[in-house]
Order: sequence, then structure tokens, then C-alpha cells
Amino acid sequence: MFSDFFKTLGNRFIAGGDWNAKHSHWGSRITVTRGKELKKSIDANHLRSMSTGEPTYWPTDSNKTPDLLDFFITKNICLRNTLIKSSLDGSSDHTPVILILSPIAIPHDSGTDYLHNSKTDWDCFREYLESNIDLKLSLKTNEEVDNASLYITNLIQVAAWTSTPELKASSYSVPTPLVVKKKVAEKRRLRRVWQLSHRASDKTKLNRAIKELKNLLAETTNDMIKKRLEKMSPNGHGAYNLWKATKSLPQPQQCSPPIRSGSTWARTDQEKSEAFAIHLSSVFKPNDADTPEDPEIEAILKQDLQMCLPLRHTTPKELTKIISKMNPNKSPGFDLITPRLLKELPRKCLVFLTILFNATFRTSHVPTLWKTSQIVMIHKPGKPPNEASSYRPISLTPVLSKLWERIVLERLSPCLEINYVIPDHQYGFRKHHSTIEQVHRVYSTIRQCLEQKNTALLLFWTSNKRSIVYGIGTAVQN
Repeated sequence: MFSDFFKTLGNRFIAGGDWNAKHSHWGSRITVTRGKELKKSIDANHLRSMSTGEPTYWPTDSNKTPDLLDFFITKNICLRNTLIKSSLDGSSDHTPVILILSPIAIPHDSGTDYLHNSKTDWDCFREYLESNIDLKLSLKTNEEVDNASLYITNLIQVAAWTSTPELKASSYSVPTPLVVKKKVAEKRRLRRVWQLSHRASDKTKLNRAIKELKNLLAETTNDMIKKRLEKMSPNGHGAYNLWKATKSLPQPQQCSPPIRSGSTWARTDQEKSEAFAIHLSSVFKPNDADTPEDPEIEAILKQDLQMCLPLRHTTPKELTKIISKMNPNKSPGFDLITPRLLKELPRKCLVFLTILFNATFRTSHVPTLWKTSQIVMIHKPGKPPNEASSYRPISLTPVLSKLWERIVLERLSPCLEINYVIPDHQYGFRKHHSTIEQVHRVYSTIRQCLEQKNTALLLFWTSNKRSIVYGIGTAVQN
């Protein structure tokens, strides 16, 4: 049925509307029989589906889940000249989908902003910082420390933007073989002869040349693809990089599910952010104290602790050592500064950061900018994607904040180890400690109880039910 309809549209077309067919390939929540039939017809006729991945059908019944039903199917249309987006202005139960066509390539939003790329002029980056940074800043109050952190962040951003050109989309191309060029020239010559004579013999020669050219192009293309695949590797460069080659292939549309917000649905990004904010504010809140606050404890917590020695000041050499060990592929925070930018900083910037870090130790104040993180919600496998509780948050803090934390950790770790503040059986979030070693410790303890016929006590904490389960018993060998 679908194939018969597509054949009536010709060799180039755009068909859009409510297909009443669900399939995960174009971003639907589920796959149904009608969607499988449409997907089979699209593959058989070498067509392409274009959708936003967002729901387009919003049932009036709040108990029903919205899904994607409206999208476009195209044939022989350049995707780089198209842009598709949803319109949420209407009040209908179907969201309109808009397809924009342009005679030139439309820049598509990659979804990721950046401060630098492969064409960044690092000499220009360092020269800009060297000539514009001011080391004579007062850092005596908390406000001045906050202003200094904002100053160095903005300066690094401007230097990176100034030194980084915009990358243009490039396509992989190979030179045309000489034998193909000769065959194309022969076909064009025979076409001119036939257009002048209109004789049947000339038409036969032209048809034969066209058929031979098609076979030659197919054979040449297969040889090129075979040679290119043989040279590809995961660590290849340019067009021979396996990851880049597969990334450029058409991929299934990623589904962007709506989030339930009370009795309604969050459609826009702003509404989804508010729904997540309400959920996180209800989950991450201070525990209710069972006992009233003790004034003596409050006084101890608020005292200055004058007997404690201040943290040892850092140096540019220490900063350089820690920066060199940072992973350059780590995701940046909201300020987009990456470890790669820190690795390219000139010495004057390292001196400025040294002075700033030492000022935080002296004033016991962490800049507000470094405590601001970008929250990314990650879907939990197996959980309903329409519920805000099915997502776990991760915080992307600025790289300068991570660098400051590394420096503080270098000073706290020896103190914790010398005074045995952390017990030996604590394995979580510790260096050179893994869950496997914890399992070995539990196994060794149980085995020792079996050999000595002692009583074993096990304590489990189940966070989902907010309860503690105790287990006491005598270890008896089977």
C-alpha cells in the first residue's frame, strides 16, 4: 500500500503528514505493525524519513502517553539544505511540523558549543592572554575573589574565541579515474551525434554507451569503497577514521520523550527544566533532624579554629604538574573551558591562578562561579522515560573548580591517611580501592567465620525503601 503511493510521487518528492505509524526509527516511543510496514516500504524504495524526534500527538486523556505520528518522507532531497522543527504555538492535539528548504546548505545545530577546535591558533591564544592579563588585582575580600575568578574565566573565553575560526562542513571526495572521464566524454559525443541525426543506429550506440558507463561507474564505486574500507581503522586520520565514517551515515532519529509535570505534560525545554527542578528540589533537601539543635555544637562549628594551620600555598610548578595529568577529553562545565585550554595557558596565567588559589586558602572562600554546575539528566535504563524520577543528575563543574579541588585534595589526603580518619573497610570513592576488593574482604570474613564457627553479623542499607536490614546467624559449612 505504501509502495504504491510512493511510486505515484515521482523520482523526487517530499511527503509529510500524520502517517498514523509508529516506529523507533523516526523517533516514536514504540513500534507497531503499521510502522514496520512503512519502514519496510521506505527501505525498499530508498527513501528517508525526517522528524524532530519529539511527540507530535498529544492525547486529551492525561493517562495516555504522547507519541510521534507526524513526520516527512523524502526522496532525492539533499538533507544539508533542509531544517525540520516543531511548532508549539497551536492548541490542536497534533503539533505542526515545519520543514524549511533552502538553495544552500543550512547550518545545523550540533548541540554542543565549543571554545576551540582543530584549527585553533594556540600561539595567538597565548599571545592574547600574555598581553591582556592583569596580575595586579586586590584579593583581600570574598567579593574580590569572586570578581577575580570571573575575570580569568572571561579572559580565557575571549582568547579562545578570538583564536578559533569556524569550521566549515567538508565532504569526502576522490579524484575521478581517467577511464571514467573518457567514457563520459564518449557518451556526450554520441548524444550530440544522435541529437543531430536522430537515426536509430546512433540511438543504439548511445544506449550502449550509457549502459557501459553505468556498469563502469558501479564497478569503480565498489572498488573505491573496498579500498577505502581496507585503509580504515579506529585511529585513522581524516576520511580513513572509522568513527567519523560511521558517524556520517544516516542514523535513526533519537526519541525525545515528554516529561510528566503533575497532571499535564512538559512540551518545551523550559517546561522540562522546570519539571526536573521541582523533582530535584523535592529529592535533594536537608534531612529532618530528630533532635533540636545543640547551641554548643553550633558554636564549635562556627568558630575560626585558630589552632589549625592554614593550607600550604600552591606554586605554578604544582599547577603545571596537575594540569598535565588532567584528561583533555573531559566534558567542560557551563563556561566551556576544557583541560586542553589549561594546558595551553602561558606562565603569566599560571601565576595569576596561583595567586587566586592561594587567596581562596587565605580567605577560606570558594568563588561562587566555581560552585555553579551544569546539571545533565541521564535516563536510568529500564525506567519509564516520561517520569522525572527516571533520570539521575550529574553535575558538570568548571574545570578551574576541578583544578582547585585537586590542589586541596593533595593537602587533605596525607592528613587523612596519617590520622586514620577513613577506616580501612571504606572502599567507595577512594584511590586504589574497588568493589572487587570489598567483595573479597566480605568473602574472607565469611570464610573465617565458617572455619572458626563464629556468629556473622551483616548489615545492608536499601536506599529505595529507606530501611535497614540486619542479618545475624551462625556460619555453618554445608
